[in-house]
Amino acid sequence: MSLSLLLIFSITSNGDDGCSFDVDGNKYDLSSIKGQTFTASSSQTKTRIFPFTVCQNQTEVCNDIFRDEKRLGAVYQEEQSTDATACWFVLAKWGGQEVRSLDSSAHTDASGKPTGYTAGVTFYFNNGDACDEGIRQVTLNIACSSKSEKSYAIHKQGEPCNTYITFPHPSGCPAGALSNGTIFLIILICSIIVYMAGLFIYRGVKTSSWNPLTVDNCVHREFWSKIPFYFITGVKLSYYFCLTHACSKCPCKKENGNPDDLMDGEKL
Repeated sequence: MSLSLLLIFSITSNGDDGCSFDVDGNKYDLSSIKGQTFTASSSQTKTRIFPFTVCQNQTEVCNDIFRDEKRLGAVYQEEQSTDATACWFVLAKWGGQEVRSLDSSAHTDASGKPTGYTAGVTFYFNNGDACDEGIRQVTLNIACSSKSEKSYAIHKQGEPCNTYITFPHPSGCPAGALSNGTIFLIILICSIIVYMAGLFIYRGVKTSSWNPLTVDNCVHREFWSKIPFYFITGVKLSYYFCLTHACSKCPCKKENGNPDDLMDGEKL
């Protein structure tokens, strides 16, 4: 009974972490970065940074120098100097944000060059501090990437109150999405299977023998039988090259010796 209750509690807690989102038929699980603080650099001002968190507000307060008060939020704008960092604005607070598919602002970097990011999830905030033209807004892009990369922030011309942040990270990939490496391996394995099966069927029809152990039914037998020889030859060539060119201080090189002597006089 207690085991059943523990299982139910585990399933409930894992499914209600508040950091999983269904967007346009894709599920994004950001629980691995929930509550962590990341920093985006400004593309226009080197001293300006934008600390941000996802799925909750930051634990470190913003000591707002304009309001002279401490406040919490999900995205801050801070200015760095040689001896201190000052929080200027709370640009966004977690709660009430819109969740969308990856915004087009993630498709190019600060210089306008294509980033290659096409998948991901975007959080749109419209609850920041007051701005000359209304309310400060943030478009936070969690772009699908095979590894965590440096995030950056841009301000588009004519949109002084809008901040666009792009953070490439694996959590921005839809759950169940296959990486490029995985897709390559699947294609490679399927190609090998089709290659072996197709040629075996061809040989079977040609020889009227379906015994896979028959020499005539071995696919490209002569080629595959030479693979070990090619491998050993490649190792020897690499070894000789290391001794004679690349590794003049290689500890395995005999002083005033002939590289051939290290292979017991074997010749390629």
